[in-house]
Amino acid sequence: MNADQLVKINKDYFVQVSTLASFNMITGYLPFLEIPPLDKITTLLLKTFYKKLADKIELVAFFEYIDLRVSRQGKEYVQAKREGYEIELNGTDEQKKAAEKKIIDTFRAFVKFTN
Repeated sequence: MNADQLVKINKDYFVQVSTLASFNMITGYLPFLEIPPLDKITTLLLKTFYKKLADKIELVAFFEYIDLRVSRQGKEYVQAKREGYEIELNGTDEQKKAAEKKIIDTFRAFVKFTN
């Protein structure tokens, strides 16, 4: 199984579960939507909405991933988080405070709009 197949499976699962949950919630308030053909129409509208939402989420995640992977600030932030995690497990109180400060500083540099 490659990454594209895994993404498709996750998107399909998200659409299926979200559609079913939303349909059940909506019909709890508007039970007449369970009557054919309104049930099919409602399900189709919900499924279309969640498919579009899943596509948008995938696109946003892709751009966030690319941005995080290529930016110097992103790399520094990820490195600080990794080091902070190790220090949190085995470090002294001073090391933990220094690591926390480094994480905060690198995060601020990462989310700044200017360089």
